[in-house]
Amino acid sequence: MSDPTPDIPSAEPPPVESFTPTFPFVNVPGHDTILRSSDGVDFHVHRIILGLVSPVFETMFQLPQPESSPTIPVIDVEEKAAVLDRMLRLFYPATRPTFATLDELRETINVVVSKYDMQAVVPTIEQELQKFVGTHPVSVYALAVTYQWKDVARAAAKESLRHAIRTPPAETTPGLDDLSAAAYQRLLRYHYLCGLKGKSTVDGLWWVPTGLVWSTCTTCAGHELNWYLADGQPYPVRKWFTDFLAQMGDILLVTPAANILESKSMYDALKKASQCATCRTLVFEQLKDFVVNHWMPKLATLIDAVELQF
Repeated sequence: MSDPTPDIPSAEPPPVESFTPTFPFVNVPGHDTILRSSDGVDFHVHRIILGLVSPVFETMFQLPQPESSPTIPVIDVEEKAAVLDRMLRLFYPATRPTFATLDELRETINVVVSKYDMQAVVPTIEQELQKFVGTHPVSVYALAVTYQWKDVARAAAKESLRHAIRTPPAETTPGLDDLSAAAYQRLLRYHYLCGLKGKSTVDGLWWVPTGLVWSTCTTCAGHELNWYLADGQPYPVRKWFTDFLAQMGDILLVTPAANILESKSMYDALKKASQCATCRTLVFEQLKDFVVNHWMPKLATLIDAVELQF
């Protein structure tokens, strides 16, 4: 007779984390309304504050109310407690929300602006959104354009120049579902035009100052052609320098705000120049100074002249 099959204990579902409101949404004297979240958490609030920031709540509070009752009225809302807490902290005195992710902020924006029409807190939302520009420029651009927050959209579009966004990413960028094709195309066009500006900085060297080692050295190999520099005179520029410019030009075409100083092309240029007895004595100081004080400012000026269309 075979042994009976042993009972296999079923996996316990993970515990649901409960949310406990903290100041100022606790039961303290002065509150006159309770907002109850969809997951059953009560937030003790003040009608006058809600009515000031939201015409939706203001209209709600103007509706005929039941005869006086000893209990404080409870309003059931569709938002979960965590979302409701972040929403309220956007405008309540002596508090400020914390957004760990852009998804949290996006969810809160949809509630605050689209549902409750809290236009008074838009400047605060824009400040919070700016914090994610560096890490999620395209997603922030999508949100900003959706709500016509042009300053944030410009900042996000400019930050996108640090990335090759015209190359399809491995994963879909969050937040693009609500962005129109026309708005996305305008971002790509802005990125493309800035790329052309970046590439243009290496098409000619008339802006490059003279007297630097790549135009004075006669020891290592020069380019087959002379190049006109800032003084209008032709110089036998060293080949390692023109190779560096050509490589960076290709990079700037697809990533207009690429970090030139930390690029592999910069490393390769320094490596090649250090093999020359003349260039190695000055190149580390002069090339960095050239990039920081000449090339990057010129690139920034050209990019600033490109207008993002709305």
